[in-house]
Amino acid sequence: MEPAAKAEIIQGIVTRLAGNSFSIKTWNVGLVTALLGLASQGANHFFALVAIYPIVVFWCLDAYYLAAEQVARDWKISFTGDMPKVEATKVGLGTWFDQLFNATVLPLYASSIVAALLVAFAL
Repeated sequence: MEPAAKAEIIQGIVTRLAGNSFSIKTWNVGLVTALLGLASQGANHFFALVAIYPIVVFWCLDAYYLAAEQVARDWKISFTGDMPKVEATKVGLGTWFDQLFNATVLPLYASSIVAALLVAFAL
């Protein structure tokens, strides 16, 4: 298989992981906005505290997708015949932790948590 075809395969994987990361961010904004809207309309401030759980879950999942994307960029694919042999490193805790506090991830999720706390305690 030609190097250009290998590059297309890797690019497809990276594109899919980037799309998943964007989808997680979209779900986070939509769900948190809905829960904070309920809490701020006087329904119950408990909804704002409940919003913190999906924020943390989405934050961790988004960091995983970004770490997997970084690992996919480092893949070395060697083809023997028709079957590809993928030699890749797994997403390690260090890579995931680095992405957890990445400049593209931290501001969105940290500001979501701050907003949830502000609404929960009516500040």
